Amino acid sequence: MSAEERYAMIDVSQVKFDAAGLIPAVLVDDATNEVLMMAWMNADALAATLRTRLATFWSRSRREIWIKGSTSGHFMHVVSVTADCDADTLLLRVNADGPACHTGARSCFFQEVAGLGARLEKDFAPVAAGADYHMHTTYSDGDATPRKMVEAAYAAGLTRVGISDHSYVAFDPDYPLQPNRCGLYRAEIAGLREEFAGRVEVFCGLEQDYYSPRATGFDYLIGSVHYVRVPGKNMGTCVSPANPEGEFLPVDIDAETLALGIEKYFNGDAYALVEAYYGRVADVVNRTGCDIIGHFDLVKLFNGDGAFFDENNPRYIAAWQRAADVLLTTGVPFEINVNGVAKGACAEPYPSLAITRYLAERGARFVVSSDAHSPEALRRPDERLELTAYSFATLAK
Repeated sequence: MSAEERYAMIDVSQVKFDAAGLIPAVLVDDATNEVLMMAWMNADALAATLRTRLATFWSRSRREIWIKGSTSGHFMHVVSVTADCDADTLLLRVNADGPACHTGARSCFFQEVAGLGARLEKDFAPVAAGADYHMHTTYSDGDATPRKMVEAAYAAGLTRVGISDHSYVAFDPDYPLQPNRCGLYRAEIAGLREEFAGRVEVFCGLEQDYYSPRATGFDYLIGSVHYVRVPGKNMGTCVSPANPEGEFLPVDIDAETLALGIEKYFNGDAYALVEAYYGRVADVVNRTGCDIIGHFDLVKLFNGDGAFFDENNPRYIAAWQRAADVLLTTGVPFEINVNGVAKGACAEPYPSLAITRYLAERGARFVVSSDAHSPEALRRPDERLELTAYSFATLAK
């Protein structure tokens, strides 16, 4: 087939609409090749698209023409329109002014359909000093590639490794795994699993944030709460000193942001923030469908020597106990996470010794993890034995 035949020009009259007078149109980002959305066109919508170079569609539910971006401001500027070989499907290459999805996600295609891979065993042997299921790579906010992390884990003597980069959150989009890279992420980890077979078992996980769309198609999920939704706001953005009017307050970015959020949105009452945080933690298994409960008391990260609240205060204790009691009924194991200690921010792992004792006395299971963001942060198995003692010796107290 010649180049001329392969890239033939057809007239708009040759486009084939279905019995309802419609044709599906798939929009692709012209710069990145990311699939953004799919919608339907009738003859008038296609004519308007070709005339104005703004992606225009027919709404089957409202029975009317609509221009993508007319409400949100996220217009899709059309670079080219191509028909497939049967001329019954259109491909629009576009330059997007903003997210394509009404949820705020860049692409509408972010929900993996389950069934393509085997899940990680759910026993998560609690004394498995040679296992680490929580580590981040350059696919999100880590410093090293998956290969570098697996190589470091093998060198450290680990025998089971799970890469678990952050799930995408639309209101804080810069650091997590981007939707258009999920396939590449899974493929790279699958390649490492095959390459390291017989030396290290490699699993493909995801740290599923409470406010992310629920993900499927991963070996396992770590359910985590990183944000508190502030009262009375609907801005769809993240609170920061540069953007104090945001909707979602991160509890693990820095002390300045936490202090701003407590003062501005919780009337200076840190315990109100704590109660809001643990309210979300209590729901994290239900919301995310996770296999591991991530850093249960992350809200203490910047608390230091009681910088924001007293961890012995009855309100604080009641808040975490309510969440713990709910999560204990799920049977999902709790992560013992040393990331805060490794960074020098916390004196104890997550959860604190008091919380871990409470959980252990009620039959909780635990998984020790590094939450490593670099090869240097991975802990050797012999260094992790002390954490096993931390979690289970509490029963003797």
